[in-house]
Amino acid sequence: SAVPFLRGALEASTDAIVSSLHRENYRSRRSVINHEEAAKSYPIKYPLLFDPQTAGGLLFFVSPDVEEEFVDRLLRDGGTKFAAVIGELTSHTTDEEVCAAAGNARSLDQRLIISSSTAD
Repeated sequence: SAVPFLRGALEASTDAIVSSLHRENYRSRRSVINHEEAAKSYPIKYPLLFDPQTAGGLLFFVSPDVEEEFVDRLLRDGGTKFAAVIGELTSHTTDEEVCAAAGNARSLDQRLIISSSTAD
């Protein structure tokens, strides 16, 4: 419930209608520790978190000690309609490759956990 969806998005996801770039973005799901759990628990809403049509400006990574104040300030701003904490960035501690990308990209040592309240 922390992530608002555009009108029609849930219906499109229910019908397996996705953007032409969705598949490429969805590859980054490997950076979500609880990907399998989130995908099974929220089969309609979870894929929308990777939709490239709304990816611009969606995520900020903020230190936990200022996250509440950061969200409050965003919500007080006249141009911000929605702001919420949707996950937590944690250390990546296995040898499993998190994300493969072409070019000079490299694997990071951190992964995102999607909060259970994110897709409710």
